Amino acid sequence: MYSDSKVKFPEYYNGKFFIYEWMRNWILAVTMDENGDLVKMEPFLPNMELVRPMDMDFGADGAMYILEYGQDWFKKNEKARLVRVEYSEENHSPQAVATVLKNEGAAPFTASFSAKESIDRDKDEKLSYAWSFTGSKIQSTEVEPSYTFNEPGTYEVVLVVTDSKGARSITKTEVKVGEAIEAEISGAEMGHQRAAENFLAGKEQIENSDCRACHAVDKTVIGPSYLEIANRYKDDDKAHGMLVEKILLGGRGNWGDLANGSTSTAF
Repeated sequence: MYSDSKVKFPEYYNGKFFIYEWMRNWILAVTMDENGDLVKMEPFLPNMELVRPMDMDFGADGAMYILEYGQDWFKKNEKARLVRVEYSEENHSPQAVATVLKNEGAAPFTASFSAKESIDRDKDEKLSYAWSFTGSKIQSTEVEPSYTFNEPGTYEVVLVVTDSKGARSITKTEVKVGEAIEAEISGAEMGHQRAAENFLAGKEQIENSDCRACHAVDKTVIGPSYLEIANRYKDDDKAHGMLVEKILLGGRGNWGDLANGSTSTAF
């Protein structure tokens, strides 16, 4: 029924079985033999950000439709959505990604940039790059340029990535340049800086794990929020080791029964 559809999936996916995981937000395409035995499983749309897929089907137009529940349980979810996935053999625009090694410092400040994480879904190896550091004028066409900002200010750095067929995308990043001030850093300031660094490291680990399936920053999901956990154990000198053990081995019932009838886990 999809013979005339321009968005139907290619023949490669004919006969495959699509499965999804509600808690860990992935979709797999499963290949089985004529007896129904497993041959292989492969990621489908691995770079797509899913938020609890709860149903999935193909429409009469050959496109795939994915219904996402959203992050919070039994609440009005702003990220709940219906996603339509189409297949296209036409050229796709590349995805521009600009990174900067350090984005602030005192003038004169030299920042190192990179466009190496930019993606071309058509596997075009002839991407070109155009950087604008202090205005609309192109100031570099390198993949990994450096630029020295001589004057204090906040600069909007623009990267334009273009493929060999002329399709392009744009991304922006910000660099802050301040006055050079010589000052003695106090022990308290060093402590605050170290705490900030630890916070960012912990935040990155959480975002790269599956802990978010049950815990949110300031809302109760299937388990307590990180803010609630911090408040409970902030004065407990032995909390660090105990919480590490619970994360590794699991825990149950430490926060009582939840409104949805389940029992809280971990922590």
